[in-house]
Amino acid sequence: AVTKLGGERHVGAYGIVYGEDQNVQGIASDYGTRYSFPNAPINDRKLYETERYNIGDLIYTFDISNNGAYVIIMKFSEVYFDLPGQKVFDIYVNNVLVKANVDIFMEANAAGIAYDLYIDFMVKNDELVIGDMIGNMDGRLQIRLSPKVDNPKINAIAVLVGSSDSLPSPPPPVPQVAPKQSRSLHDDYDDVVDDVNPYEDIGHSSEHEFASGPPASNPFDHKNDNVFMILGVVLVCLLPVIAFLMHM
Repeated sequence: AVTKLGGERHVGAYGIVYGEDQNVQGIASDYGTRYSFPNAPINDRKLYETERYNIGDLIYTFDISNNGAYVIIMKFSEVYFDLPGQKVFDIYVNNVLVKANVDIFMEANAAGIAYDLYIDFMVKNDELVIGDMIGNMDGRLQIRLSPKVDNPKINAIAVLVGSSDSLPSPPPPVPQVAPKQSRSLHDDYDDVVDDVNPYEDIGHSSEHEFASGPPASNPFDHKNDNVFMILGVVLVCLLPVIAFLMHM
């Protein structure tokens, strides 16, 4: 039993056929069409483009009548928030809590990145066995997403016979990028000074490479001449005064 949530029938990777979403609960959305989901198999990428979300619990039910081993594949992608902690929910299978505090962005390390969750379980008559947890089984498998922060959502669900050991590994998360440390204006200025080293050899052979005209004259080259010229002018001005005083 497989379902493509919020969208139409699609044949995904490994030949898994996802049927059209028939759920009338919640809201269907194709907000994910703006992303390419590069970490997912090519044939699965369309599955992450559409989703269904609900303001309360989001529930899907499947009929399972035979005993045996099964695996649930749940496909998610965060396409709205760009920080962790903005959408958080719990996942229950037949009222058994199988994963608490699901944060799609945190699991994938980014928006627009596929995140798959595999849940193995066994059906034994009227019991559902998930690891060391036991729940009731009456021929129906109920998958419930319960909100904690914002709305729970999912892109696709598959319930297959067998175990996750026979499945390919889920799409890997993108490498986590360390947040940039805060910097001061002084740090940025030091970087600029370091980058522009006035003593660095830039490979030019001519020392006049950056000259934009003839060199400016040195205003002190003729300093002595200017001093003598000033003294001469002063003496010429004083000669009439000296002559007048001598004839008195």
